[in-house]
Amino acid sequence: MSKKLLWIAGIAAGALFLISGIGSAQEKSFDKAQDKSFDKAQDKITLAMIKAKVDEAAKLLETEGDAAFDTIRQTKFGGGEGYIFVNNTEGYNLVHGDKPTLEKKYLLDLKDVNGVYFFVQFAEIAEKKGKGWVEYAWTKPGAKEASPKVAYVVLAKNGDKQYVVGSGMYDATLKDVKAEFPDDPVYEEK
Repeated sequence: MSKKLLWIAGIAAGALFLISGIGSAQEKSFDKAQDKSFDKAQDKITLAMIKAKVDEAAKLLETEGDAAFDTIRQTKFGGGEGYIFVNNTEGYNLVHGDKPTLEKKYLLDLKDVNGVYFFVQFAEIAEKKGKGWVEYAWTKPGAKEASPKVAYVVLAKNGDKQYVVGSGMYDATLKDVKAEFPDDPVYEEK
């Protein structure tokens, strides 16, 4: 009789464990669905949003390495305006969420209309400070003239690989960054 009770108790415990696992999986699924709906509902990209998404992508690269590329490539936020890019420290683009044609291209010689080698600056601040903001000018999709833009970049490491992970936003300057994140490093010419 005691064996039978133990067997029933074991089945009951297993059922409770299974039910609690299903609940947890449903909660996680719900959280992910909420995150996606929040991103779609968010009309305007913000500096805080950029920083959070880049930090998230950097953590993913640190744990998964190159296996995270597809996930990062598909990341969109801020009403679809925001995307993530990943470069290596040698200057080659590895992932570009907006223009996949840039992938595998050497970008350190790319400069803005003011002569700013912003990919060089991305790599420099990431390698020297671990993270930071860079200001440059770039043409918005559909526009004819360059607009001010800032990008937030983070250095992520996985094994012997180093990645410069970033995202940017138009119509923002380092003054805006300093007002919102006064302790964050910014790239400034000396």
